[in-house]
Amino acid sequence: MLFKRFRNLFIALAACCFLVVSFSCTPHPNEQQINAMEETIDATLEAERKLEELKQQRGQLEGELSQKNSKVDGVKKDKADTEKRLEGWEEN
Repeated sequence: MLFKRFRNLFIALAACCFLVVSFSCTPHPNEQQINAMEETIDATLEAERKLEELKQQRGQLEGELSQKNSKVDGVKKDKADTEKRLEGWEEN
């Protein structure tokens, strides 16, 4: 009876040790994997910085486009006014 208890206890301890070793020990990344991860992080941060820079540049260009479009609209209006005046001048 005592032998069965020790045997069962031994089997239970062996099973616990097996489970602990199987599930708690994870492989650590090697130096190459760490370097690859750092390069990926650096590339991501650089891409995000570039994105913000391009967004600012886009905003500036859209502002310039808006100014130039209003300038074109003004020139078109002046052209239409000039054409109307020319029509009136030719009639006289």
